Amino acid sequence: MVTQYSEFDNKVVKALRRWAENHPYRDAPVLSTADGMTFTPMQLVREVEQRTEFGEKQLRVLRHFAEAEKLTAEGLIDMFLSVGTIS
Repeated sequence: MVTQYSEFDNKVVKALRRWAENHPYRDAPVLSTADGMTFTPMQLVREVEQRTEFGEKQLRVLRHFAEAEKLTAEGLIDMFLSVGTIS
């Protein structure tokens, strides 16, 4: 059974999509994994939206980052849109 995203997660997913759609290099790799996989902004969004194992991990990382930095979902959104890339 797939659980529903929390309100915070839904906002993060929407922010990721907005970030990807407006990214100047939306079809160029912006994220690489230790096993050699690369993801463009749009691929990253699809992974999260389709709730793949990788997408779930990325959402979890973003959630923990927001908690550690005491960011609201809106603060995380602002960070995405201001930097253009995820490092």
